[in-house]
Amino acid sequence: SGAPGATAARATSAPAGAAAALGGLLLVAAGVHALSWSTYRRLLASPLAGSARETRIQSALWTRGVPGLSAAASAVAMAEVRLALRTPRGRIMLMMPLVLLVVFSLPMLTGREGLSFGDNAIESGLGLGLVVAVFGLAGLGPIALNQFAVDGAGLTLQLLAPIPDRDVLRGKAAGLALIGGAPILAGLGVAAAVFPPASPSLWLALLAGTLAAFFVLSPLWALVSATFPRAASLNSVRSAASNPHPAANFIGLGALVGAAAPPAGLAALAIGMFDRPDLVLPLVGLWCVAAYLIGRLLFVPATAAFTRRRENLVMVAQGR
Repeated sequence: SGAPGATAARATSAPAGAAAALGGLLLVAAGVHALSWSTYRRLLASPLAGSARETRIQSALWTRGVPGLSAAASAVAMAEVRLALRTPRGRIMLMMPLVLLVVFSLPMLTGREGLSFGDNAIESGLGLGLVVAVFGLAGLGPIALNQFAVDGAGLTLQLLAPIPDRDVLRGKAAGLALIGGAPILAGLGVAAAVFPPASPSLWLALLAGTLAAFFVLSPLWALVSATFPRAASLNSVRSAASNPHPAANFIGLGALVGAAAPPAGLAALAIGMFDRPDLVLPLVGLWCVAAYLIGRLLFVPATAAFTRRRENLVMVAQGR
C-alpha cells in the first residue's frame, strides 16, 4: 500500500517499521521540495524577456496566428501568452500542473492505488489526470480573474486599436486556453505514459470534461475581471501585488466548482449508479457541446460589462 499506508499500518504493531517507512517518506518529500525550490528560484532569477534568438523563434511561430480567430483576436491571444511567458508568476502558472503531477504521482507509484468511488475504483493515471486538470484550471486565476488589469499599458493599446470588444474577449479566452491547455495536456500525456490507461474512453471523457469546464469558465472569468479589476503585476510573486481582487478569487473558486460539477456528476452517475463506464464519454461529450453553447450565451453579458467599464478598466490597468 506504499509508504503512507505502511506508516499508518505499522504505527502500533511495528513501530520500527513505521519509523523506517516514515523516514523514507520524509526523504522523498525533502527531495521533491529541494527540486521544486531550485526550479522556483531559477524562475524568479530568469530575465523578464528572452534572448534575441528566442524572440525571433517566437515571432516566427506567433505571426501565424491562432486558427479560427480573426487577426485582431489572434493578436490579443498572443499578447496574453507573451504575458505569461515573460513574467515569473506566469511561468509558475505554466509549470504548476507538471509540479502537481510529480507530487501526486509519488504515492501512486509506490502504492499503485487509484481513486475510489463506491465499489468502483478509478485507475491511478486517470485520478492523477483529474487532479492535474482541475488544479491546472485553478492555476490560471492570477491572469484569468484579472485579465484586463494585469496587462497594464497593453490593455490601453488594445482599446485604442480598432478591435471590436467581442474580439478582445475572444482573444483573451483563446490566450488563456493556450496558457492552460499546453501544460494540462503535457501533464495528462505524462500521466498516461506512466500509468497506461485501461479505458481510453474515460481519458477522452476527462479531456471533454476539462474543455467543457473551460467553455463555461472563460466568459465568467471575463465578467468577473471586468467587475472587480485590480492593478497587479505578475513580476511579483512574494506579495499580494500579483493577486486578483479577493471578491474575484472567491467568485472564481465557486465558478470552478460549478463548472466541474456537471461532468463529474455525469461520470459518477454512469459509473456509480448504472455501473456503465462506457456511458461516461457520450454523456460528457453531450455536456461539452451544451457547455459550448452556454459559454457563447454567457459571453453576451461579459462583453456588455467590458464595454460599459472600458474607461474604468484602463484607469485600473494604469494603476490610477
